Amino acid sequence: MSKSDAVNLINQLYCFKQYKLTHLPSIANHNEQPTNNKQHNASVKTKNQQYKALRRRALWFLAQQMSQQEHPNILAPHTTHIIIMGVSGCGKSTLARALANALGWPMIEGDEYHPAANIAKMAAGAPLNDLDRAPWLAQLNIELKKHPHAVLSCSALKADYRNRLLTDLPNTLMVHAHGSFDALLARTQARQASGHHFMPAALLKSQFDALELPSSAERCVTVSCDNDTAVQVSHVISYLNRPKRNT
Repeated sequence: MSKSDAVNLINQLYCFKQYKLTHLPSIANHNEQPTNNKQHNASVKTKNQQYKALRRRALWFLAQQMSQQEHPNILAPHTTHIIIMGVSGCGKSTLARALANALGWPMIEGDEYHPAANIAKMAAGAPLNDLDRAPWLAQLNIELKKHPHAVLSCSALKADYRNRLLTDLPNTLMVHAHGSFDALLARTQARQASGHHFMPAALLKSQFDALELPSSAERCVTVSCDNDTAVQVSHVISYLNRPKRNT
């Protein structure tokens, strides 16, 4: 598939609603006549899944092939910044890096902007409080505003933290990397044993306790930590390309 083919495919897909998939001959049979409602519903569900998979493949192709210099915001027409949020061990940095590479945007690693006192406190097994996080969040907001487009990895556990990060950045998307406590505990324990991160596994429960799930009022998409990074990236890019709703 060439770049022009991928762009044309996406444009075609935008022209049809999910239940009009008979316009796509590669995944639908024009002569299909359902014999009953149950069969029809199953057929619609299958085609809907095929539609989404086809669209994700086209978007992923563009993400892999097109650089920021060629078309700076074709994959995120309504978004300037993205924040990957979640508790420790959810894969924020890995996803942020992969998404930044796909979009051709710079990636900001939130942990690198923690004051030394914060890192020492966490390494000693003490959770950060709101006062500890305030200057860190303010600095991350400054770093985001240095770039017309950027992807940030940051825990952003509470709604107030997210509001601070989003100051003067109205076209930002939050991406919540969500996983179960047991699965993420295993990850953080392995990471701690390898010495790859300062956050001890013992603090994971405090992060789950502090986590405030994004509300429906927040512009946020959730990805599962059980999925591969490529699947997560495809899901986010697909979300980014949805037609913008008028408010």
